[in-house]
Amino acid sequence: IAIKNGMIKSKKTEKAFSIIKEGNGVNYRYFEGNWKNIPDFKKLEPTSKGTVFEFNLNRIDRRKASFAIEFLSKIKIDKAGDYTFYTESNDGSKLFIDGVEVVNNGGLHDNQLRRGKIKLEPGKHAIKVLYFDGGGSQHLEISYQGPGIPRQIIPASVLFKN
Repeated sequence: IAIKNGMIKSKKTEKAFSIIKEGNGVNYRYFEGNWKNIPDFKKLEPTSKGTVFEFNLNRIDRRKASFAIEFLSKIKIDKAGDYTFYTESNDGSKLFIDGVEVVNNGGLHDNQLRRGKIKLEPGKHAIKVLYFDGGGSQHLEISYQGPGIPRQIIPASVLFKN
């Protein structure tokens, strides 16, 4: 907020930041092709691969349509309990924790939000997010909530490279 005597206060603006340390990150593999659902990544060769810090499309070079991405990381959980994970995507996405499908938001569709719940113990857990775009708009946002954690985009500070 900006404040100056004799002037009208500006509107409040907020922005979330994550402190990134060595080891933080999400590995990804990028694929090109035409699909109507999430492909079987085991049968495909990636066009490119790299590391980003969050589960989103912002920092990945990609074409305008018809591609898929496999994200792999580990999520650090500090407190035992029930955690709800959310995928909001256009087109399809899925989220797995320790190999268990938690959220299925697959298929061709406009922006949709899906969620799933899993009980987690403290420690690092494998997290995998699969995404594909069949054409049109593109969007991917992954969030979670749990004991003492309000719903939020998963911060880069709790994600670690495999």
